[in-house]
Amino acid sequence: MPTNQKQNPYLPYIQNLLHAADLDLLPEEEKDDYIADVTAEIEKRVGLLLMQELSEDDFQKYTDLVTSVEVKDLEQVQRFLEGKIENWTGKFQNLLKQFADDFIATAKSIKLK
Repeated sequence: MPTNQKQNPYLPYIQNLLHAADLDLLPEEEKDDYIADVTAEIEKRVGLLLMQELSEDDFQKYTDLVTSVEVKDLEQVQRFLEGKIENWTGKFQNLLKQFADDFIATAKSIKLK
C-alpha cells in the first residue's frame, strides 16, 4: 500500500522530480497516480539497499521502528540508519539521484516518441 501523500516524506522530492520531467502539468488524478507509483518504487529501492547494508537483526529492528513511528519521528529512523550504515546519507542521496536520472531520462525519451 503506497504511503499516504499527506504523510509521504518523499513528496517534495517527487514533486520536484515531476517538474524536472515536465510532468507537473498533468491532471491532478494522473499526478496522484505518478506520486503513488514513484513512492512505491523509491520505497522498494530503499528496502533493497537496506537489505544489502543491514544485518538480519538490524533490518528487523528497522522494520519494527518504521512501523511504530509517525512521519514526524523520521529523525529517529535517520539516526538509527546513520548509526548502522556507514555513509547512510550519501548512499541514500546516491539512490535518489540515480532514480531521478533514470526517471527523467525515461520521461523525456517517451515524450520524444
